[in-house]
Amino acid sequence: MVTSLRVSCKLGARQHINKAPIDFNSTYELTISENQPIGTIVGEFNATDPEGGAITYHFVDGENNNSLFTLDANGTLKTATVFDYETNASTYTITVLAKDELNATTEGNFTVTLLDLNEPPYDLNSTTALTIAENQPIGTIVGEFNATDPEGGEITYSLGTEDWQTHNHLFSLDANGTLRTAKQIDYETFKKWKKVRVNATDALGESITMLFTVGVEDVNDAPVVSG
Repeated sequence: MVTSLRVSCKLGARQHINKAPIDFNSTYELTISENQPIGTIVGEFNATDPEGGAITYHFVDGENNNSLFTLDANGTLKTATVFDYETNASTYTITVLAKDELNATTEGNFTVTLLDLNEPPYDLNSTTALTIAENQPIGTIVGEFNATDPEGGEITYSLGTEDWQTHNHLFSLDANGTLRTAKQIDYETFKKWKKVRVNATDALGESITMLFTVGVEDVNDAPVVSG
């Protein structure tokens, strides 16, 4: 979006006034989504030469954010850095010059808007070591899971897909991240560790999945008396 314009005209042969470019603007709104690679196109500039000549486009030095972008002579604006919505500003000002073949110019200030993307949760982990003594009643708490949503939203937790690596059927997982036993686990019957696959999902459906090991602790069983 253009915020201001400045025009400079030149006198040509026979005192003909070479008029500066007109209708100087971006061809569409200047926006860029976060996390895009360097060289991503932000937008295009366009102006009209009243005399019908060619126009080139250039950055203008000053108090602006031009260094974060590149500008081709044909008016194509591209990123020169990777933007992160959570840590960077949400708007940027650039100053662009449209120049005709006789150096008449029109200068404009434009605003580039950074768009937030919904990113999946990260830092999914258990808050303590996941261990359970054998033979505990169903519903015994094994541990808690926690993850961070980059956008600061709510996260819900669920058990992931069961396969040869996992023993999800031995556990239940509350939406708030609390892992509990779903069966009594006997150390002598099962191995000393089990694995669970956990999903952390944000409010818009983005998720992260990780595999965790649950340690089963042996308890000294009373001797069996046969008679």
